[in-house]
Amino acid sequence: IVPTSDIMWYSDYSVTKSGWKICAGSATPSPPSPTPAPAPAPSPPTQPPTSTPAPSPTPPPDANPPWAVVSGSCVQDGPCISSPNFPSNYANDQSCEISVPAGMGPISVEAFNTESRYDKLTVNGEAYHGQRSPEGVTPV
Repeated sequence: IVPTSDIMWYSDYSVTKSGWKICAGSATPSPPSPTPAPAPAPSPPTQPPTSTPAPSPTPPPDANPPWAVVSGSCVQDGPCISSPNFPSNYANDQSCEISVPAGMGPISVEAFNTESRYDKLTVNGEAYHGQRSPEGVTPV
């Protein structure tokens, strides 16, 4: 499933568990564009060509993480985000919001263990809790 809106985390006032760690998946690459037909061969020059250096390729921009913690105490480490204090237990009454950009790929879950029915990670409007994780869900 692809996330379709921001992801929300909430823990209630009682039992705590080890929490979760989820990583952003890559979006499906778009199909390659057709290769243009080769240009006709130029006619021979009447003067010797001048030598100009070829331009250096522009380095790609720094890769930004595909999502970001925008509020709360969740922790981001590159493309992965975890509940506070992971892999140790998170605290009571914690929350966070994760901003998800359009076109993000499916979520990869490295760990997921929350208090069943009460401490929830909500993705695309669906609450995940206990050991039921959003593995493979694509935020949309």
